[in-house]
Amino acid sequence: MFDSPVKYNGFNLNEIDSLSSGVRRGSVLEVFDYGRSQGVGYTEKRAQDDGLDASDVYMGPRYINMSGTLYGEDEADLYDLLQDLRTCLTPTSAYAFDKWDQGYIPLEFVLPTKDSRFDVRPAGDFERLVEYRARPVGQPSFSLRRDGGVTPGAQGDVGGVAVAWSAQLECKDPRMYVRPDTWLQWTTPQTGLTIRNRGDYPAPLDILLICNATPANSYVEIDCGGSTIRIKVGGLSSNTIVRYSGELKVLTIDNASGGTADTLRMDLFSLLADKTHPKVNPSDDDKYPGDGKVNIRFSGAPTFKAGTRFMYSESFA
Repeated sequence: MFDSPVKYNGFNLNEIDSLSSGVRRGSVLEVFDYGRSQGVGYTEKRAQDDGLDASDVYMGPRYINMSGTLYGEDEADLYDLLQDLRTCLTPTSAYAFDKWDQGYIPLEFVLPTKDSRFDVRPAGDFERLVEYRARPVGQPSFSLRRDGGVTPGAQGDVGGVAVAWSAQLECKDPRMYVRPDTWLQWTTPQTGLTIRNRGDYPAPLDILLICNATPANSYVEIDCGGSTIRIKVGGLSSNTIVRYSGELKVLTIDNASGGTADTLRMDLFSLLADKTHPKVNPSDDDKYPGDGKVNIRFSGAPTFKAGTRFMYSESFA
C-alpha cells in the first residue's frame, strides 16, 4: 500500500515529486497503523460459580496512527506544506468539510489483493480501493530538526527542508469500506434480487424511495440480510423522498421540489423480523443468512419514480 496514494481531506499523505538536484517535495507515509479496534460488551463475575457472564459483543471505534516525513523544495515551501497538512488533519476542518457525518470523512488508500473480483493492477494482480471514515482526534504533531534536510545541516536553518509528523484519527464506524459505493436501482417488486458484497463483513444498507402514487395504507416490505422491514408510504404526496439510513437507523422524508431539511418520521418504519436492521451480508460467506439476495414486496399498489434505490458500501472487518 505504501507505493500508492493515501488521501485525506484533499491532501495526499503519500506522494513525492522528485525535483532537480535530488530535491524532493511532498509527503512520505512511514507508518500506517489501523489495527486498533476493540470489542464492546460487558463481563461480570458469575455468582457462586467459576468464570464470567458475558453480553453480546460489538465492535467499538477504530483508531488510526500515522506518521511520515514532509519535504519542501525550500524552507518557505516546506512551511507552506506543513500548514496545509495541519489544516487537513485538524478536527474542525474535517467537520466543516462534512457536517452531516460529523467530520468522519474518507481516508482513502489502496490494498493489493489476489481476489479477481476487484480491479486489475498494472503489475497484473488486483487491488481494492478502500477507505476508513475518520476524524482527527487533534492536530498532527511534528518535529523541527536542524539537520532534517536532504543533506545534513541543510541551509543551516532550523527546520531545513524536511519535517517529521504524526497524527491519530478516530473512526466511529470501524469498518473498512470499498470505494466507490454501490447503487442498486429498482421501482417494482423483486424476488431474489442479487445484492453483492465482496467484503467479509456485513454492510449497512441505505434506502431511498422517490414516491409517485401512494394510495392510502400502502407500504413496502424489504427482506435483506436476515431482517424484514416495512416502510409505510400511504398518503405521501408525489415527489416525496423517503430516506432510510442503515448506519443511523432513522427514516426521514423530504420533497424533491424544495428544501434540504429532512423530517424525522420513524412512525413510517417498522422492524418485522428478529428486530434487527437490514445489512448487506458478504456474498460468499456461509456464516450469514440471506446472503446476496433481497426481496421487495408492495402492498396497496404504490408506485415509485426512477432513482429509487438501495445504497451501500461493501465492507471488510
